[in-house]
Amino acid sequence: MIKITALIIATILTCCSYSYDFPVKDFSNPQKTMNYFLKSMKGYKLGHTEGAERASKAFDLRNYSESTKTIKGEEYSIKLINIFDRMEYIKIDDIPTKPDYDIWHYKKDILKIDDKTRSVEISMVKEKDQWKFSKETIRSLDYYEIFLKDKKIVKGVIADTSLRTRIKSHLPKWVFKENFFLKNIQWLGLIALILFSFIIDRIVRFVIASRILSFFKKKHLSIQEFEEQKFLAPLGKVVFLIVFKSLVFILELSPQTLAVVAKVTDIFLTLAVIFTLNQGIEVLCLFLLDKAKETENKFDDILVPLISKTARFFVYAFGIVYIGDALDLNMKNILAGMGIGGIAFALAAKDTVSNLFGSFTVLLDRPFSIGDWIVINGNIEGTVEDVGLRSTRIRTFYDSVITVPNGNLTSAYVDNNGKRRYRRFSTK
Repeated sequence: MIKITALIIATILTCCSYSYDFPVKDFSNPQKTMNYFLKSMKGYKLGHTEGAERASKAFDLRNYSESTKTIKGEEYSIKLINIFDRMEYIKIDDIPTKPDYDIWHYKKDILKIDDKTRSVEISMVKEKDQWKFSKETIRSLDYYEIFLKDKKIVKGVIADTSLRTRIKSHLPKWVFKENFFLKNIQWLGLIALILFSFIIDRIVRFVIASRILSFFKKKHLSIQEFEEQKFLAPLGKVVFLIVFKSLVFILELSPQTLAVVAKVTDIFLTLAVIFTLNQGIEVLCLFLLDKAKETENKFDDILVPLISKTARFFVYAFGIVYIGDALDLNMKNILAGMGIGGIAFALAAKDTVSNLFGSFTVLLDRPFSIGDWIVINGNIEGTVEDVGLRSTRIRTFYDSVITVPNGNLTSAYVDNNGKRRYRRFSTK
């Protein structure tokens, strides 16, 4: 018992030794902002990854979308701290608390990179009584990074030993040059990311395929290869897009490019999820239909197709909402507008609603089952082939098909000849 207690205490002390007191957010003047940024990034260097996210609050990111604000803010924080570490040791007391203007420049230089001169700066701007690193600072980060790449870290600062920084420090300068809207390193990273996502896609397809086949074999059911691929293909696309979206931030794309990539990825991911769920419902219904055939109750033959159609309806409905959200459409206002026009919509769609409730009446009351010989209102006679959300299909004895709206069945007289206990026949 004593050993267990000592082990617990040692574990707690170890965890506490790695704790870090992050500064309170204060952007009231340039000195406070710089102090907050440096201390937050010190926590990041010590292994507390949330430090970069905290430090990102010191940047002016008002015009960034919510999907890119955090990612780009962390990227800018890491770049700026590495620039500071190679530039000079920052003395907080030398930074003003009351600048004369609403913009304060820490550095303003003209750098020569690849025989081109670049005007760069590290500055803060005052916006609503808060001082934050300016948009010009963000624009200058890449130029400072290239210019200071071969510089050693100044004395007195903690080096950034994160994997990203160590990899970038060993790369040659040419990979940071821009070609066709992206840097060389971004093109290489994009190719590697697509290849990696493709490999994960294939691995997941193989694993899922083997599991599905094993499951169906245990249940003594057969699934055609075509049906299997119809399910696995969209599932693979979902995995591919999830991996791609999760790792695309490491390419350090521009905010505009990253926002477009994120939006397009979200749209395609939603479509892939819709197709995957749709095919998953189809595979599940194949399993349920085979199970339904083993039972004498014909109620299952109606229930399975109805569940399939209802599930597909909800999948498509939610898919449309998510696609609208990915396109930055205000779905709340759209849905509210649908509520305002609900009366007109209900009047226009009253037959559809009636048919929908009629299908549930057929499902719950069970006046007939698939395969029953029925007569409706004395003039529609045949065998029930299918019960859907909107209508019921009846195969007549002339081999034609009559479609009866389910809404009509709630008030119709149904003579179910399939439920007869005996039949009379004439010997004359």
